Amino acid sequence: MHGTHLPLQTWFLAAYLLATHSNGMSALQLQPKLGLAWLLLPKLRRAMVAPDRRPLRGIIEIDETNVPFQRKHEPEGGG
Repeated sequence: MHGTHLPLQTWFLAAYLLATHSNGMSALQLQPKLGLAWLLLPKLRRAMVAPDRRPLRGIIEIDETNVPFQRKHEPEGGG
């Protein structure tokens, strides 16, 4: 955000849309709403990553995820 000529309100709206969209958001989806999505999105994604992150371990809970169960000899279902 520092050193750009974009209003702070635009940065916050972009961060809000990126963080609340359930499947993530591409620059093409953000472009009609904000304009300079190709500039904002990479900077926001970089800022959202913890530099000292480690791979997940142990029991991990995931929300809003559907993992379909399929037996070995069942045909693949659509959907």
